[in-house]
Amino acid sequence: MGSTPRPCPFLPKGHDITTIDGDGDLLLKVGTTKCSAKLHSPDFDQCDHLHDVAQTFRVCSRAMARASPVWKRMLFGGFAESKPPKEGGDWTVTLPDDSPEPMLTVLGMVHARFDLIPQFKYGLYLHDVYDITIVTDKYDTTHLVRPWALAWLDTARRDMRNDFQSHLKLLWVSWVLGSQKLFVEAGGLLARYMRSGYSFKSDLIPPGVTERDTNCILTLASRND
Repeated sequence: MGSTPRPCPFLPKGHDITTIDGDGDLLLKVGTTKCSAKLHSPDFDQCDHLHDVAQTFRVCSRAMARASPVWKRMLFGGFAESKPPKEGGDWTVTLPDDSPEPMLTVLGMVHARFDLIPQFKYGLYLHDVYDITIVTDKYDTTHLVRPWALAWLDTARRDMRNDFQSHLKLLWVSWVLGSQKLFVEAGGLLARYMRSGYSFKSDLIPPGVTERDTNCILTLASRND
């Protein structure tokens, strides 16, 4: 039998609650705290330790329900998450598969906390816009991005590198944010990979989008290349 991995001694033990709404009735725990070091390595203590750290946000459940039909069903639709404590205690919902940083931006939009939102086109990068749109697409909140969409699309295009992953991220961002021009441009760039037999099996393909779907989209886009 294999030995049980020992916990990382450098893993953060706890963190403060980030208050999005001071009167909020819900604690939203986003992400999973984990270490990327190889726990079985004999040089474990000398390994490079990179930690993903879950973050907890105090939010207003009603604001979230108004912003997203997904959150409305989750919080008030009779699911396990929609059962706040009957006698004191905090109402806590965990979202272990989401990333805290882009979620913070989305929660800023939901609660009109504009100080939490990157305001200018140089305030974030392609991978940031990609991560944010993954969250907004998942929770059906992309409509909230409208005031920043043009600036963020411009940022995504300016920050694009000449590689497959950047082009695929740009294709996704332009699709979600509704830029036909940028979508065709990204599709044309990716079409070159198609002609060279490049495989589109990639972790960057968003959940729910199959390899077949991606190839169909790129085939359409490549007609304008």
